[in-house]
Amino acid sequence: MIVLHGGFMIAALLLMAAGAVTARFMKKKRWWLKIHRVLETAGYASLLAGLLAAVVMVSLFSGRHLALPHAWLGVIIVIGAAGTLAMGLLQFRMPAGARKIRPLHRWSGRITLMLLTINILSGLTLIGII
Repeated sequence: MIVLHGGFMIAALLLMAAGAVTARFMKKKRWWLKIHRVLETAGYASLLAGLLAAVVMVSLFSGRHLALPHAWLGVIIVIGAAGTLAMGLLQFRMPAGARKIRPLHRWSGRITLMLLTINILSGLTLIGII
C-alpha cells in the first residue's frame, strides 16, 4: 500500500508540474490550454487515488487517521488542488470575473505544488528513505 500511495502522489506531482510548465511556457501554442487541462485533471485524479490508498493503508495498519502532520497537510493539499481546479474551470464560466479569478488560480496552483513537494519529502522521511 505504501508503494501505491507514494506512486500515486509522485505521479500527481509530475502531472501537475507538467501542467504548470505547459501553462507557463507553451502559451504561444494553440494546444496549450487543452494539454494543461488534461495534465491537471489527471494529476488531481492521481492525487485522489493516492488519498484513497492512504486511507486504506492506515485502516489496515493502525486505524488512526490524521494522526500525523503529513496526513493533515495531505488533506490541505487535496482541498487546495480541488480549489485550484475549480477556479481554473470557473474562469471560463464567468468571463467577467476571470480577471479576479486567474491570479488566485495561478497562486493556488503554485502553493499547492510547493506543499505537495514538501509533503512527498515528508512521507519519504517517515518511511526512512530520506
